[in-house]
Amino acid sequence: MSSELSAIYFDISKDCLYTDARDSKRRRAIQTTLLQTLKTYIGLIAPIQPILAQEVWDALNDKLKPEGAQSPFMAPWKYFAVPESNLNTEVEQEMQNIWKIRESLSRTFEALKLNGQFKNKLEAIVSLYSEKKSNELLQRHTDFLEDYFLVSGVQLHEKPSNFAESAPLLSFSVELPSGCVEGIVKTSSNCKCPRCWKYTAKSQNELCAKCTSVVTCK
Repeated sequence: MSSELSAIYFDISKDCLYTDARDSKRRRAIQTTLLQTLKTYIGLIAPIQPILAQEVWDALNDKLKPEGAQSPFMAPWKYFAVPESNLNTEVEQEMQNIWKIRESLSRTFEALKLNGQFKNKLEAIVSLYSEKKSNELLQRHTDFLEDYFLVSGVQLHEKPSNFAESAPLLSFSVELPSGCVEGIVKTSSNCKCPRCWKYTAKSQNELCAKCTSVVTCK
C-alpha cells in the first residue's frame, strides 16, 4: 500500500493540490482521500507504534476526531476503516488497466530519456489509439489522464480499420482485456507554464489557461 501511495497516488495528486483553485471539487476530493488515508494508517500503526500514532493524533485537528477521543485507542474502529461506499470493484479494474498503460508509457519515457529526446515527461503529448471498448474506458477518465501519466496532454483516437497500414511510428503498445492500446509520444509545441510547469502555455513566461483562470479567480 505504501509503495502505491508514494509511487502513484501522491505523484499524480501534486499538480492538482498545488495548482488548482482552493475550492475546486477535484482538489477537495483528493484532500478527503488523503484524510481517509491518514485515519486508516493511524488505526493500522497504533497497535505496533502507539507513541507515533499518539503524536500524529495530537497533531490532527480536533474537528477531525471523534468527540472526546484524546487518543486513537479511544476512537471506534469504524473511524479508521475505509467506508464501504468508497469500494468499487469496477473502478478498481478500470484503474488497473490504466496503470498498465502508465507502466508501459513510463518504460518508453526512460528509453526516450536515454536517447536524449526528453528531459521531463511534462514536455510530452501522448496520443492513444484504441478500439471502441478501450477508447470508451479512456474517455471516462479523459479529464485525469494528463495527471495519471504526468504529461502535458493526452489525445484519444479510435483506431480505424486500416490502422496497421496507416499508423505512424508507434512508441508503445499495451494489451488490455478490452483490446490493444497503442501510443505515440510527441514533444509539446507549447511553452512551459511558470506556475504549473506543464507545457501548455501559448508563449514564454505566460501562464497557461488553467493557471490564468485560478490566479484571476475566474
